[in-house]
Amino acid sequence: RWLAALIQRLDQQRSLLGHLLTQHLPEARMRPLEATYLAWLDLRAYGHRDPARVCLESGAVRVAAGHDYHPGLAGHLRLNIATSPERLTEIVQRMGQSLT
Repeated sequence: RWLAALIQRLDQQRSLLGHLLTQHLPEARMRPLEATYLAWLDLRAYGHRDPARVCLESGAVRVAAGHDYHPGLAGHLRLNIATSPERLTEIVQRMGQSLT
């Protein structure tokens, strides 16, 4: 039962993230999540080579820079969605304010 509840919760968070991106970062592209709570976001459309740094400096949001995981992922970041819906909403709102 706990596994089914966890999967349902993560699916709800993934759906919420999709909605929030449409609202606050409409040019963002999200790769499909593959059995994980880590979302990969392509934010190159916003013109920042290191959007993770911009989010930290301008929005006080710490996310993982894509280039830390692979040299070809400048303009990408990794976002942990295993948090409350309220916190995820605040994170994406701050990211939107920082990057746009």
